[in-house]
Amino acid sequence: MLSGSMHQGAGPGTELASGVGCRARQKRGGKPGSIFSNYLLRFSQTYYDYVSGNLETVKQFIALAATKAHVEITTLIVPGKNDSAEEMDALASFLASVSPDIPLHLTRYFPRWHEKTPATPIETLKSLQETAGRHLNNVFLGNV
Repeated sequence: MLSGSMHQGAGPGTELASGVGCRARQKRGGKPGSIFSNYLLRFSQTYYDYVSGNLETVKQFIALAATKAHVEITTLIVPGKNDSAEEMDALASFLASVSPDIPLHLTRYFPRWHEKTPATPIETLKSLQETAGRHLNNVFLGNV
């Protein structure tokens, strides 16, 4: 059983949170069976241990949401954190096991405030797009 909480989001619809680092927002006015846009921050249990979360819970939530609605995944790519081809291959392989038609949005990171990590190189995003595209039919780049 997955735990989650429903609350009003900023804008139309509602947001459902389940697990640390996975947030789904229902679009189309929040009607049942609408679109879930999920933010999957990392595909590593080590990261979820750091933020007291559980990757398996996040994966179960995505799989469950995909049985109820259209699901899209967004992953912020941060250099040195989640930009390896191996992690992207594992993430895309998992999503393809749910459905190869799940859209994956790879978003470019830009440093803000106290962050010192440089912006994600566009070449890295293109390479990860190619890696994910071996498993998924729809891989898009954002913030480029």
